[in-house]
Amino acid sequence: MRFRENPELLLTYRKELEAKFNNLFEVFIKGSEVSRQTEEYMRAEMCRRLGPGQDELKKRLIPSWPPGCRRLTPGDGYLEALVKENVTTVHDEIVKITPEGLIDQKGQLHEVDVIVCATGFDVSFKPSFQILGVDGADMGQEFSPEPH
Repeated sequence: MRFRENPELLLTYRKELEAKFNNLFEVFIKGSEVSRQTEEYMRAEMCRRLGPGQDELKKRLIPSWPPGCRRLTPGDGYLEALVKENVTTVHDEIVKITPEGLIDQKGQLHEVDVIVCATGFDVSFKPSFQILGVDGADMGQEFSPEPH
């Protein structure tokens, strides 16, 4: 409402947002010092949020890629929820869903109250037009069959 009544305030706000995002750009330049420091910080923060031990979760969840390749880190509360006493993480494939829960590839039934499906991030999108990167790299080819 206040932006509608004060267009100058809206313009100032938009410029401030743009400046903040532009100042973060170096985080996404692979190999830059800012990217390296951000990656180090994010890994340390994820380790802290998972807590001591939890080696299997850390191995599976903490990314081995620099910031900007995929989502930076899980949102607040996600990692913390995975290490609660009433949570069991299962890393085996699901082969069957029953009224009681999930049966994994080892045949073990995991009783559940809720099943949450997360599809992940679609990295297969390629634009219909050509985009050339550094040294003329065709980004359509660089992203086929997946980004590398």
